[in-house]
Amino acid sequence: MFNRRDLDFVIHLGDFIDRDFASFDTVNAIYSRLTARRYQVYGNHDFSVAPERKAAVPGVLGLDTLGSGQGYYQVTRDGWRFVVLNGTDVSTYANPKSTASFRQAQDMLAALQVLGAPQAYDWNGGIGAAQLAWLDGVLAEADSLGQRVILFCHFLVFPNEGYDLYNDSQVLHLIDRHPSVAAYFNGHHHAGGYGNRKGVHYLTFQGMVNTTENAFAVVTLTPDTIRVEGFGREPDRQLPLAPLRKRME
Repeated sequence: MFNRRDLDFVIHLGDFIDRDFASFDTVNAIYSRLTARRYQVYGNHDFSVAPERKAAVPGVLGLDTLGSGQGYYQVTRDGWRFVVLNGTDVSTYANPKSTASFRQAQDMLAALQVLGAPQAYDWNGGIGAAQLAWLDGVLAEADSLGQRVILFCHFLVFPNEGYDLYNDSQVLHLIDRHPSVAAYFNGHHHAGGYGNRKGVHYLTFQGMVNTTENAFAVVTLTPDTIRVEGFGREPDRQLPLAPLRKRME
């Protein structure tokens, strides 16, 4: 279906595989047949492979050469800026035990467990300081250029349903400061969902697991609307955009 449409790009929102590294070959053989540009987002299950294979995950997903090579990057097209975040940045499954990111993930998870936070699970993750600083700079530039931004991440930040980034509040407050952000698209929560916070659309696309029905979408962007054409379990949506000038006031 994608190859019958005139698409600017296709993006997968993480968990390209479940837990077997050999599955990358199976799914990549299908994904590579797309004629549109294609992008990836890190998901937690992408690292559910043997420890000795984890270092090969960026390469097999094509994320080793994009942007910083750290799994976060941006693409600009037709006045829109598309920003991909790496929610596995601070996690216990994507980082060797000897790294600061692994230890930080342990500390963040322990603190969340003490608080009884809904996202206090080891299969979630967080965004580190370097990535947050990069995101703040990217959004500030988009603000100054009058561009709209869509953020992509595997993990939720709103509403909190147990599938959020460890530091979801920190990311939300950063987004709040930047009127350029129009929407945040994510996966991870297979049932899907939607929320609106301060004029920003937070959309969780449904998963293609635990079901006998497909789920995917084509998104069309206009100056005043994000139109989601859903297929299978994914519903259609019309998400209005406030004038950028009004959001900046």
